[in-house]
Amino acid sequence: MINSLIDVPSVHCLDNKNRMRLPQKFRESFEGKPYFVVKGDGEWLDVLDYEQVMAKVELMKKLPSHDVDIHYLIMNFMTSGLEVKEDAQSRFVLPLELREYAGITKDIYIVQGPNNIEIYSSEKWNANVKNVNMAHLRESLAKLEDEEKASK
Repeated sequence: MINSLIDVPSVHCLDNKNRMRLPQKFRESFEGKPYFVVKGDGEWLDVLDYEQVMAKVELMKKLPSHDVDIHYLIMNFMTSGLEVKEDAQSRFVLPLELREYAGITKDIYIVQGPNNIEIYSSEKWNANVKNVNMAHLRESLAKLEDEEKASK
């Protein structure tokens, strides 16, 4: 799904019917296969292909089903996703539940992550970018590099 190593976020707006479209470069990455918009791990939305959705479902099946919190987390994921059905202009309606979860009112940022596409409200994107802790990122990367060197 990765089109390039580094990409600039795409800035878009929902129209007055709460429709949006993924930029063509992102749609092309799905090669005509179905794709889904689901709640992300933070206050954003993930755009995933069928295999990615099923991989998450398989992981969730391994979680303890007797834990009520986990049960509701799984049910929330399973019932809030959207299989995208585009109109003739490649638009689709972003449902209220997903808009509320991500805090999307009008302006959105569409960003290519390492394994997925993410959709943010402009407010959340700007706040996250402003609050990035680069020192923490460097430390995390250095730790991973050390672990990889040690395992060789």
